[in-house]
Amino acid sequence: MSQAGPTRYSRLALYVGLTGIFVCCLWIGWSDFDVRMTQTEVRESIRFTIRQVIQFAVQFAIPIAILVFFIKEIIRWLQSRGA
Repeated sequence: MSQAGPTRYSRLALYVGLTGIFVCCLWIGWSDFDVRMTQTEVRESIRFTIRQVIQFAVQFAIPIAILVFFIKEIIRWLQSRGA
C-alpha cells in the first residue's frame, strides 16, 4: 500500500533536512582537520575530547535525564491520584 501524498512529502522533507544537517556537521567538524598532526597531538586531542564528554555528561546530561524521569513520575502519580 502506498503512502498518502502529504506523508510522502513530509518524509522526503525530513530526509532532505537530515541530509543537510549531516553535511553541515561533516563540514564544520572536519573543516579544521589536519592530516599532518603528530601522534602525541592526536592522543592529547582524544584525551581532551573524552574528558569534555564525561564532564558534559556529569554536569548536564545525566542530571537533566534524572529530572525528566522524576517529573514524568510525578505527573503520572498526580494523574493516577486524580483519576
